[in-house]
Amino acid sequence: MKKIKLTKKNLILFALLAATAIAIVVLDQITKMLAVRAYEDGKLPVTVIKGVLSISYLENLGGAFGGMAGRHVLFFVLTVLALPAFCVLIFFRRNSGNAGCFAVAMMFAGTVGNAIDRASLTAESGILSQRSVSADLTAFSTLPIYFLSQA
Repeated sequence: MKKIKLTKKNLILFALLAATAIAIVVLDQITKMLAVRAYEDGKLPVTVIKGVLSISYLENLGGAFGGMAGRHVLFFVLTVLALPAFCVLIFFRRNSGNAGCFAVAMMFAGTVGNAIDRASLTAESGILSQRSVSADLTAFSTLPIYFLSQA
């Protein structure tokens, strides 16, 4: 079996990817905490540009666009499978360009953030859910665009 050698460049890349993922998870949780406080204080939704852009808070009981609500075990299994798969993907793509590796690190962070939301909200309410802070382009009200939310 061939030994896998890690270069100093690869170790630096892995450290940057880990730092990126950690920063995204922390920022994700902070923004959601701030959104929950603003929502509870009645300060949301906030109109940024009247008739065009507003920021709101929502809780999603399912997966993408609310689908598969109540599939707790499925989401747990998908998370358990996805996180190591992301790590393997990063490892094997490490020499083929940093942009793809950073994209996978962001997917890793989003998956961790969603898992934290599901676990914390389930503990708080007994309902599997996740928090999302969304920025809607209200000018396209038939197809809202969520910049900061996770499906």
